[in-house]
Amino acid sequence: MARIISILLLCLTSLLGIAQVSHQLQMGEIYTGQFDPGAGNGIPFLVFDGNYNDAIEQVLNDNVNVNVSGGGLLLNVRLKDASNNWGAVFKKAWVYTPVVNGTPRDIKISAGEIYTGQFDPGAGNGIPFLVFDGNYNDAIEQVLNDNVAVNISGGSLLLNVRIKDASNHWGPVFKRLGCIRLL
Repeated sequence: MARIISILLLCLTSLLGIAQVSHQLQMGEIYTGQFDPGAGNGIPFLVFDGNYNDAIEQVLNDNVNVNVSGGGLLLNVRLKDASNNWGAVFKKAWVYTPVVNGTPRDIKISAGEIYTGQFDPGAGNGIPFLVFDGNYNDAIEQVLNDNVAVNISGGSLLLNVRIKDASNHWGPVFKRLGCIRLL
């Protein structure tokens, strides 16, 4: 369990690098999984001295149950500023894979899907893509070129990717926010 918490803290250190820059952020909340309980309804944590690592470590030690047999976990962190405004949710997906008899698990990806925007059509209902040569960049670019209608007036675009493994299990959604600038 201590190893899992250490991995979570390592992920959160990179995830919350932005929070260390601003001293106006005074509290936050954590929740796991894909269900967002809403701003202010997660597991709260307070930061008195600017040390987010200690605050998050305490919350994880006290409140988060992790399946130690292995599997995926989506960790979500939302911060609140001194003006009482909640920020966007920072998400970090990770997989804990136990070593069995000295051999790590070999994960095989069988398919993937992509969709844009905040509406999730559900696992298996996005725009499918297949990767034959291990080059996911080309596969995703091909889907974007062929299927995705983008607002050509410019602005932000939320890109979502979900992957399915060889056991037919869908993983968590990987999200990236991009900005389209017209020349």
